[in-house]
Amino acid sequence: MSTPRADSAKVVNMMTDVITDEGEILAADDEVEIEVAADTGAGAHCAHPRHLPGGTEVSSDKLRNFNGAGGEPLKHYGRAVVRMQQEDGQHISQEVQVMEVTRPLHSISMVCDNNFDVVFTKTEGLVIPAGLLDEVLAVVRKKAQVRATYKRKGGLYVAKMRVKNPAKAAPFAGRGTNR
Repeated sequence: MSTPRADSAKVVNMMTDVITDEGEILAADDEVEIEVAADTGAGAHCAHPRHLPGGTEVSSDKLRNFNGAGGEPLKHYGRAVVRMQQEDGQHISQEVQVMEVTRPLHSISMVCDNNFDVVFTKTEGLVIPAGLLDEVLAVVRKKAQVRATYKRKGGLYVAKMRVKNPAKAAPFAGRGTNR
């Protein structure tokens, strides 16, 4: 593992630092195609060494303790600054923690910490500038259209709910139980 290049310090640790200039595009033998999962439970953007192109510099100057979803410790190699090209051609830069993970993850809490909002629909997840949906959400809340709210607590989005025995609970008003 080597130390990061001097120019890597100017790259911000966010998922969508969109790069608008053409810039340097990696040669075919210097890139890897990956499928990244957006994860509301991930504490950091992360990738396994096999998810990085050959020659990617990994800095081990600040090793951290990470745990998997089941609580087991994950081997951590360090961090790397990467540049990714999305399917629509846009480029993003980010710092990833390089560790023993099954798949690359984008931390939704880190994305939101960097002045973006994330919206999930039935078919896709979108990263948009923070505040863009504020007016729409105000109308939706006013009309009592919000079905559930998950408040951010640390890096997770959680809600306190009571679990009831369905045989004794009243059915959901107007919605039925089959969805």
